[in-house]
Amino acid sequence: MTLCRLHILCLYVGIMTGLAFCTLQAQGPDWENPRVVGINKEEPHATLMPFADRGQALSKPRESSPYYMSLNGPWKFNWVSEPGKRPVDFFKTDYDVSGWKEIRVPSNWEMQGYGIPIYTNITYPFKRDAPRVTSEPPPNYTAYSQRNPVGSYRRTFSVPAAWQGRDIFVTFDGVDSAFYLWVNGEKVGYSEDSRLPAEFNIARYLKPGENTIAAEVYRWSDGSYLEDQDFWRMSGIYRDVFLWSAPKLHVRDFEVKTVFDANYLDAVLEIRAQIRNSSDQPADCSLALELLDAGKPLFPKQTRPATVAPGQTSAVSFSVPVKAPRKWSAETPNLYPLLLTVSGTNSQVLEIIPGRVGFRQVEIKGAQILINGKAVYFMGVNRHEHDPKTAHYVTRELMVKDILLMKQNNLNAVRTCHYPDVPAWYELCDEYGLYLIDEANIETHGYGADPRNKLAHDPEWKECFIDRARRMVERDKNHASVVIWSLGNESGDGPNLKAEADWIRARDSRPVHYEGSSSSGGDGQATDINSWMYPPPNTLARSQQRFPDKPFLLCEYAHAMGNSVGNLQEYWDEFARHPAMQGGFIWDWVDQGVLRTDEKTGKSYFAYGGDFGDFPNDANFCLNGLVQADRTPHPSLEEVKKVYQHIKVHDVDARSGKLVVENKYFFTDLSLFEGHWRLTDGGAAIRSGKLPRLNTPPRSKTEVTVPIGALPALLSGSHLVLTVSFTLPKETSWAKAGHEVAWDQFVLGEKPREALRGSSRLELKQTSESITVTGQGISIRINGRNGQLESYQSNGLELLAVPLIPNTWRVPNDNQYRNNFVTRYAIWKDAVQEREVTSVTAAQKSDGVVEVVAKMTLPKGRADYTMTYTVDGGGGLDVKVDFRPKEGLTGFMPRLGTRMAIPKNINRVIWYGRGWHENYWDRKTGSKFASYTAFRVEDLVYPYPRSQQNGNRTDVRWLKFTDETGRGFNIYADSVFQFTARPYSMEDLAAATHDYQLPRRDFNEILIDHQQMGVGGDNSWGARVHDEYCVKVQPYTHSFRIEPVKK
Repeated sequence: MTLCRLHILCLYVGIMTGLAFCTLQAQGPDWENPRVVGINKEEPHATLMPFADRGQALSKPRESSPYYMSLNGPWKFNWVSEPGKRPVDFFKTDYDVSGWKEIRVPSNWEMQGYGIPIYTNITYPFKRDAPRVTSEPPPNYTAYSQRNPVGSYRRTFSVPAAWQGRDIFVTFDGVDSAFYLWVNGEKVGYSEDSRLPAEFNIARYLKPGENTIAAEVYRWSDGSYLEDQDFWRMSGIYRDVFLWSAPKLHVRDFEVKTVFDANYLDAVLEIRAQIRNSSDQPADCSLALELLDAGKPLFPKQTRPATVAPGQTSAVSFSVPVKAPRKWSAETPNLYPLLLTVSGTNSQVLEIIPGRVGFRQVEIKGAQILINGKAVYFMGVNRHEHDPKTAHYVTRELMVKDILLMKQNNLNAVRTCHYPDVPAWYELCDEYGLYLIDEANIETHGYGADPRNKLAHDPEWKECFIDRARRMVERDKNHASVVIWSLGNESGDGPNLKAEADWIRARDSRPVHYEGSSSSGGDGQATDINSWMYPPPNTLARSQQRFPDKPFLLCEYAHAMGNSVGNLQEYWDEFARHPAMQGGFIWDWVDQGVLRTDEKTGKSYFAYGGDFGDFPNDANFCLNGLVQADRTPHPSLEEVKKVYQHIKVHDVDARSGKLVVENKYFFTDLSLFEGHWRLTDGGAAIRSGKLPRLNTPPRSKTEVTVPIGALPALLSGSHLVLTVSFTLPKETSWAKAGHEVAWDQFVLGEKPREALRGSSRLELKQTSESITVTGQGISIRINGRNGQLESYQSNGLELLAVPLIPNTWRVPNDNQYRNNFVTRYAIWKDAVQEREVTSVTAAQKSDGVVEVVAKMTLPKGRADYTMTYTVDGGGGLDVKVDFRPKEGLTGFMPRLGTRMAIPKNINRVIWYGRGWHENYWDRKTGSKFASYTAFRVEDLVYPYPRSQQNGNRTDVRWLKFTDETGRGFNIYADSVFQFTARPYSMEDLAAATHDYQLPRRDFNEILIDHQQMGVGGDNSWGARVHDEYCVKVQPYTHSFRIEPVKK
């Protein structure tokens, strides 16, 4: 190259560099510039921590390393509503912060009283004007007056003397959404991506003695456009902050791979470590590899030499055959302790890096995802990180609680929606056994979820997409639990996502997942899995055919918002028909309720969107969990446990005790479980016993004969049921001995209960206002004008507090509040209140029988409705309902039944039917037949944070209400019925928006239904209850009997 050309080239480069700099400046500050994702941050690497000796490395958590120092705790803190108000010079060491308040780190500052929490699903909480976040939004937006809050954090620390001469790093595991960092008044760097570590080498900024660290955190940044997840928008340093040190010659990163042979028996352990030399001299060292099994080496120690140039990194690799290692899976989470030891030329140990290895291989073959060669089912759930008191800061204890609940309820997989979780989560999933879809911190839903999404196409944002995937993969690559990488969520489809997928595929062999590329019009290039959200069960086959050569997963399904998760079994019936369908991930695990106290009543409740005055908001759409925010299981979790169970018992000839036990596990034989059987009649035990210990291999079946003996004769009210269950014979890491993992029931015979009608003489008195029937110990009064049962006395005890009337309405659940239910079923809401009674007649059929017939029409429902009351001399009352819709009236109705209220003191409930938890027509698979007792009606309601339909029980044969003395009444019918009992009225339930607002009345409302529609669950924004679980508008006749119960 000539000198002239060189000068021209240098001039061109200078001009272009200047133009680039001017462009960056024109684009605004770093936090409104998508080209800036970090300044001076360390490259991502696997989670690691050096130890000084072997014993500590093997037995202690990384927080116990002598080279770890937590910076959690109180920091000085200042909050302002917008960047222009921030204390610009606060990072300077001579800036006085003594008057500032303190804030606890980690925490979200909104949970500490600074700013306003905002819950929104799709809509950006600021004006959508990427990459800017400070443009003026509408005046009703919270961001209008709090344009972009800034939190200024400061604290001091002293570095341990033993760290002298070592590299010293500070790691922020999570800061929302962007921050600058200073140490001792010097600017260290900048970071975005609130869900992955920001790590800085701060050794050159430190001084002996006390040091000052300062962080300036911005609530919104251009990165917030990529973090539009369906969750509370919170801010601050909300994950751990810590210092750690490493010798000048240290393992900067390492990668673990396990590769099996064709038979998945023997494996090769592949380790590739990066050794950094941060000194100014070349250095020789050795790296030793050990893998242990119960404290003993699995193979001889492997050692490799290395020479590392100053300021450089060198790779050291191992490839070691391992004979028949115990494999890792969610069922069998076998882990081997790993030690990597760096030694100097004089054999001095410089550091020891511990790890854990799970021998696990993931691949796609034949349109199936294989784990160690098996096409497993993903019985999964989506999980946000959420604590009702601390929001996005979650403790290790809470994570363990989540995992134990998941394992105990037969879940085996989690999608980290929609961001990488705290590092400890992955270690726990490795240890306890859960398959993970690890998802990048990307959702741009506010720009649409279809392929035209702006940010998915804009080249300015390309590196943002790739960087978030890169940092996730590098951090989490060594976790056996991570079996799938996910690009993010609901961000359309476009070249930026394809580039992200290509980077992952070039770096790692695990499958890449992204729903937006396979459904919603995507072209499939950015995903290895045909992934969908919320298709109804009967459309799964059609969805699967869009990319038939790819495995099929539902990354979100069975929207568990409030009283939901109906028709779950139908999904799994469909999965079983198609080999490529490998399960799904329920949306989602935990309600994102925030614990608050009502100032007027002092009652605690779980707040949702809008409760803080936040806008925009999506109300209670954040309450979608299988468990409440405090991890109290919702009733729907019992359904999930049953549908997800891994052992299934089939009927061959159950009446003779002949059954088939199917082992649906993939890596576990049934010798690890104890089988039990129990024969009951109406809930009362007849015989029981244990099954012989089964050795049924995975994915196999075994015929068994249960020695139930001769079946007893069916008596009045008999319901003969054989229950077979499987439990843990001894305690495991996730459940105690005796924990039930699976059960099935078989009805062997039944006989309706025969009424015991008395023949004592009855007296009938009738006026235009009332009809009274009296007899031995009873008095019954029916309104002569409207036909309502107004009073029912038994030996002086009044059994009614509110009259018995027809009922065709129910308070909606969350699924129905959003599917136009109230409008579609409006005629049935007021049908009973506006009924027109055409006649009320009474007749003495015999000395011991009186019949009262109330005929009416339901003008809005366009139906004839007749209630017939038959009183017998024994004090019993038969209630018969005859419903006849007019010709041409079709469709569905919410329910067909009756409602009444009883005195509050009649408060004990015993029933035989499905339970214990509430259940519905489309959500009763997980509800056993048994006899149940509730000592208070209060115990039968379920406190959904957003008040809605609750408390139903199905397939009831008989029902009893009594007071403390045992007086009350029975209800039973010729056929099964449903009942609900609550200490408040339907009107109270409809009026409340939070559970704490529901009053407790001086009565208990009782609803007896011939049938009530299901709860639905395909989604919560339009999907309806499936037709087969709806009450058709057609002629019905049903009856039930009330019998007084004496003391």
